[in-house]
Amino acid sequence: MMHETTVVFYINMGIVLFIGSIMRLMPSLTRKSFLFGVKVPEAAHDHPDALRLFRRYRLNCLLATALGVSLSLLQFRLLPELTIVAALYLPLIPLLLVALTYIGNWHLALALKEEHGWHVTSVSIADIDANHYRSAIEGVPWGYYLFSLAAMLTALVVSIARYPELPEMIPTNFGFDMDATVYSPKTMWNVLLGPLLGIVTVAVTALAGVAIVKAKLQLNPENPALSFAQHRVYRRLMGHGIGILSLGMTLLLVVFTLMTIFPGFSVSFEVSMLLTFAPYIPLLVITLRAGQGGNKLNPRVSEHDMILTGALDIVVSESYSKSNDDHHWVLGMFYYNSEDPSLFIEDRFGTNVGFNYARSSVKVAVGLMVFAVVALYLWVTAMLLP
Repeated sequence: MMHETTVVFYINMGIVLFIGSIMRLMPSLTRKSFLFGVKVPEAAHDHPDALRLFRRYRLNCLLATALGVSLSLLQFRLLPELTIVAALYLPLIPLLLVALTYIGNWHLALALKEEHGWHVTSVSIADIDANHYRSAIEGVPWGYYLFSLAAMLTALVVSIARYPELPEMIPTNFGFDMDATVYSPKTMWNVLLGPLLGIVTVAVTALAGVAIVKAKLQLNPENPALSFAQHRVYRRLMGHGIGILSLGMTLLLVVFTLMTIFPGFSVSFEVSMLLTFAPYIPLLVITLRAGQGGNKLNPRVSEHDMILTGALDIVVSESYSKSNDDHHWVLGMFYYNSEDPSLFIEDRFGTNVGFNYARSSVKVAVGLMVFAVVALYLWVTAMLLP
């Protein structure tokens, strides 16, 4: 079998190439009414100056990917013993460079908007915050998360029951051949780490599912019924995609928990790779097929969709969509509007749902998430360093 370091190297290369490819596709998935985070008329999307921004972005994505691949090759050549640690950090380099390119294009897009007078004189996107609109969209598919939580709680209970019978040293890390590579002292923390991480994973994915459903709707008043139907289908598909991801990640953690508390239990390399990567496939397919908010979908518009959106002209006339104001979008990426009570809102680039960072609860939650990610990175790095 191929050496573990070599396997990690190829996986790392694949991740860098995948990130570069996905980021390069982002402009084509975003609504035409957004030019790198700047609200413009849809016709401006095909202007020669806008097309130059797209070419600049795609070229820089290609260069960032090439740099990531080059650094991966150089690291594997000079310091192969750090390959596993490098897998944590090298994929972040193209992401950072692409983010800097986006910010540069955001500045240029703002200048182009002023130069060409691309001011939106009428509302082309309406933010619908009324409860009856959002409740009409199929809710969060809680079955995925309840099953995942039940699996992790079962693993937690079994781990506690098995604790007295475990040897003094237990396996806590496994190679790609699924044999134990690191043994640690038997402590309650080492035994319960897998189930506890699984419970946190379920909570995070469930929050993502809620955010998809509860994010403020952005409907096109030129065809509100079709726009609503696109949102309805898109959010249903994304809800199931995130649920499948939660199930897959839970199953993987259950397997590693079983390998820790039942030393004779093991799975094959192929099964471990399938559990690691397969759950992401539905989300990837939905993202590429549907586009931002489902704008690439062509669903059947039901009579119910037409009835729900019949009063859209009243909603549009009452308020000029606050989230369409460019000054509320810091760097074209972060929505900050203290007058908007919404917590979740559709981003202006790609297919993500973002936060209203002006809300105190969002500041606390994001701060905790950043702290958790940094702490996890430092802890894993310390565990993996030779």
